[in-house]
Amino acid sequence: MSDGKLSKPDQDFTAVIDAEFPQISTLPLPQALERLTALEKQTRQASDAVSTKRILVKVVELCAEANSWETLNDEILAFSKKHGQLKAAIQGMVEEAWNLLKDKDWVAEGKVEERDKLIETLRVVTEGKVRNAMRILSANARYLWK
Repeated sequence: MSDGKLSKPDQDFTAVIDAEFPQISTLPLPQALERLTALEKQTRQASDAVSTKRILVKVVELCAEANSWETLNDEILAFSKKHGQLKAAIQGMVEEAWNLLKDKDWVAEGKVEERDKLIETLRVVTEGKVRNAMRILSANARYLWK
């Protein structure tokens, strides 16, 4: 992961992402993730933190829409381990996943095990990288067990 400082990107991918997202959203999840992964590599290598963050947030959204929780965990782990990954992008992805944890009624849907696995994935990804993440997750965990 990079040092987290936002610098001017080598190339701005905003227009490309604006054009690609509507098309990607219509694809089946595996193909959508494949296209997003290719875009993520380009934006990460160009140091375009804003576009990379948008892509990672879109990955979380698509996996959630498809109720593909195992895939979501795998994608979060994979993206967080990419060489030179931008800290701001990972923070955005973790924030989006955290919002899923808070907003979804996991118990009513019978998805408690999936929720717990997602919490563990977020703990692994944030450990030592995002200030106070463990404390925040632990302090807010009581809201998840309503």
